[in-house]
Amino acid sequence: MKKKKIIIIIDELPLHHPDYILGVIDYLNNNDWIINACLIKKNKNKTLLNNFFIKKFFLLSFNDKIKLIYLKFYITIFNLLFKKGFNNKFYSVESVLKKKLISYIEVHEDINSSKNINFIKDFQPDIILSSNSQIFSDELINIPNIACINRHSSLLPSYKGLMPFFHAINNNEKYLGVSIHLMTNKIDEGKIISQSKFENLGYNNLNKIYSKIFSLSITCSIAAIEILLNKNNFITISENKESYYSTPSNSDLSEFYKKNNSFF
Repeated sequence: MKKKKIIIIIDELPLHHPDYILGVIDYLNNNDWIINACLIKKNKNKTLLNNFFIKKFFLLSFNDKIKLIYLKFYITIFNLLFKKGFNNKFYSVESVLKKKLISYIEVHEDINSSKNINFIKDFQPDIILSSNSQIFSDELINIPNIACINRHSSLLPSYKGLMPFFHAINNNEKYLGVSIHLMTNKIDEGKIISQSKFENLGYNNLNKIYSKIFSLSITCSIAAIEILLNKNNFITISENKESYYSTPSNSDLSEFYKKNNSFF
């Protein structure tokens, strides 16, 4: 039986992406997939979470500033000392890819460039799994034999766009969650394949919420892959209202802190 192929296109974000990609890779390896990756080190639209914290640093609370500086220092030192992680602990996606011997290319520009498109075409993937903040072209979306799918940190079709959990917490949503959906050339559109949710029990720390959501993202991504392989029916969404949010404004941040919320 011919082995299935998957390309994972993922942002280099140090706090939760490494655990997510580790869980997905372990599943794929256990099921005999051939894996390749595109690691987005630099985003052409500067929409990575790292860029948000740089731009809004002076508007963060004192505690968030201190914790952010500490995390940046700790993560940098850890990755310098342990290129392949240590004791199954990872603070970069790249360290996971190296540890698991996954072939990958670094992306420092548009994922839709001819160089990247040709690399992906040559691999001939059955599935592309996306967890990043770039918009894919029709050419890229149409490459895989089965589907191009995206992981998004909200209960779609609610909270399309950037930093969905920030906005969901600011709006006191009762439920939070993650969705895996088919990709189109529009932001967070496409049929939803799998979705998981949990009740918002007064969570006010985004880092802890993201830990929970990325843990759910592993099982949700695996469920979506198995649904696609087995040609099962997608889920039916009826209760979530459509909405879209962009990068939080200064007033959004002010409201966030007035509600005693924090990033870290």
